Amino acid sequence: MSQVQKVGPARKLLFSTALIVLVLLSVEGATRMMLSFKRRYFTKLPPVSFRALDPWEMPDPKNPINWVFRPGFRMNLDEIIEAKRRMKKDLAVNLLGDTRIIGAESSIRVNHDGFRGAQIDSPKRRPRIMMIGDS
Repeated sequence: MSQVQKVGPARKLLFSTALIVLVLLSVEGATRMMLSFKRRYFTKLPPVSFRALDPWEMPDPKNPINWVFRPGFRMNLDEIIEAKRRMKKDLAVNLLGDTRIIGAESSIRVNHDGFRGAQIDSPKRRPRIMMIGDS
């Protein structure tokens, strides 16, 4: 008769940990190989279509598959609705027509840096540090 050797809890824990690490490393390796293959063969995206962009958007000069705000652009709500109507975006026309906003909120203004809103003052352009946290 063969003897059955008892395995202690420390050895079981070591084996379980080694098995989990091996599985995680295998998943990591397979994921990296899959993403490398995907980037190489499937990410040849065409540049963004001009017809799909709104008037305040333009293709990103650094990465043509993305878009950025058109610097220095300004348009009020009536012009936005008319532009959407010309582009045959009926849902946007209906939604914008139903929600009438007055004042400064009814326009799109892009500053010369490509950000929405007013121009950024030169004296306020300095490196800043932002900290997010909890006490």
